[in-house]
Order: sequence, then C-alpha cells, then structure tokens
Amino acid sequence: MFDTLITVIGNVATKPNRRELTNGSVTDFRIASTSRRYDREKDAWVDGDELFIKVSCWRTLGDNTLESIDVGDPIMVRGRLYSRRITENGGSTSKYVYEINAQTVGHDLSRGVSQFSRRHGRTPPRSRPASEFNAIVESMEKEERPAEAPVGAAA
Repeated sequence: MFDTLITVIGNVATKPNRRELTNGSVTDFRIASTSRRYDREKDAWVDGDELFIKVSCWRTLGDNTLESIDVGDPIMVRGRLYSRRITENGGSTSKYVYEINAQTVGHDLSRGVSQFSRRHGRTPPRSRPASEFNAIVESMEKEERPAEAPVGAAA
C-alpha cells in the first residue's frame, strides 16, 4: 500500500494533548490552514476556505511537539494522510474523518524565529569529533576554489 504524504502549513488551533497508550505515547492537536488569494476587483488579499485537521505525533516526536508548540504558533506538518470511518446512530449513518500521522513538525520560520535545542541525554555537539558532513563540505569548498595561477602566467 502506498502512503499519501501531505504537508500542511498553518497555525496550531488547539492545545497539544498527550496520552499514554499501550503501544506508546501520542500527542495530538489540530492545525488550521486557510487559503489566500488576491482579488483584483477588491485590490486586496482575501481568505478562502479553512481546513482544520487533526495531527497525531507518536513517541519522541510527540514529546518534543508537546514542549515546543502552543496555540497560535505558525507551523508546518508533514506526514501520512489517512481517513477513518466513524459510524453513528447505532451504525445507521457513517462519516469519514481525516487525520495526519506526523513524521515532522516544525515552526514556520518565514513568520518568525525559533531556537532549536537537543533533547537531554544526547552528546552535546561541541564534544563530538568533526562530523562526516563537515569533512564533505570542506572537501567541496576546496574543489570549488580556483587553482592559483603561477606568477607571470597569462590569464
């Protein structure tokens, strides 16, 4: 089965709520996203339809999300979109509810600033040796630098 991945940009609409389940902890909240378009007749931006969707963050992502976001924060959520069928009135009627099982959650830095800090229990970055990533970047920078021409050589 193929996953339907989605990215939603919006604001936190409800306070994040953490629950302990038998298969781990989950933090859920709702995100609100409103489309905008430019109306030439009014010569102004107007709001379009609103989308409110439940977001579920499992385990460590849920713990970090609970400590990092609050109602009204501009965020971006990426995850798997899925639907659940809910039956009502003793099974005579049913409806579908859509949710996002989040893979990543982060502040929308186009609308403000944020400060990242690693969770406790991990080795601080300063005490680690130079990472493989830094070595790759340094080698790329060396390759991009033009070789110095010998003195008196024609350009």
